[in-house]
Amino acid sequence: MNLWERQPNETPKAFQAFELYLALGPARSIDAAYRALKPQNATKTAPRHWKSWSVEFSWVKRVEAHDKYISDLVAATREAEIKRVMSQGFANTHKRVAALNRLAVKLRKELSDKDKVWLPDAKTIGSGEDWERFDFTRFNAPLIEQFRATLDDLAKETGGRIKKTTATVTVIPKQYIGLDELEELDEAEDE
Repeated sequence: MNLWERQPNETPKAFQAFELYLALGPARSIDAAYRALKPQNATKTAPRHWKSWSVEFSWVKRVEAHDKYISDLVAATREAEIKRVMSQGFANTHKRVAALNRLAVKLRKELSDKDKVWLPDAKTIGSGEDWERFDFTRFNAPLIEQFRATLDDLAKETGGRIKKTTATVTVIPKQYIGLDELEELDEAEDE
């Protein structure tokens, strides 16, 4: 039996009062619950028997149990939703890798077509009646950049890129580690 359900020996009126108290949320009070039941008594405090019910039927403890149950339920639902979302579509590494592979194949096919690598272009020089048009071909650098970026993404997804690490060397003066004494000993031994 849940604590927030009707308790043994709890009258229907006492339980109705508790339900009002519970429904008010974090800002609840016995007086506010009483006023919610009897709006015509908007300025009055709850009668003494409401306070007795509160103590006798452990309203505060029951509300805490209910709030914890709801909080746990919300957390579990949220966790289940996160787990569900993270197990579908591109949240899965293998799905991202498969999509990147398909993209890499398409881009590689585009690169094998010289008409996609070298694009016709034109510029005009001058203005008015003296303008001239110059036709030329231009290298399709964005296509190459996209192919390289796709390969880079694939490498990152599969662990194929080794991240560079830098080492920091701290130089400690000789006098702090006793090297002066060691050098003096070495020199003495050499003599």
